[in-house]
Amino acid sequence: MRTMAMDLWASIEHKMRYKKEIKEQGSFLEKELYLCAEKLHEVDLQMEYINGQMEQVNHSVHGSM
Repeated sequence: MRTMAMDLWASIEHKMRYKKEIKEQGSFLEKELYLCAEKLHEVDLQMEYINGQMEQVNHSVHGSM
């Protein structure tokens, strides 16, 4: 499932690669986009961890019946 942030990131990356006026600012914007991608990856890992913890709690509550 793609998040809104992932959709926005993909849209910005597409514009950077295919729009001439944006390409001229490429190196600075590519660095900024890369930093955002790193942050999104960290959030994704945190969300996976939280989801796993919730599944463990749910399993222990419903599995002990």
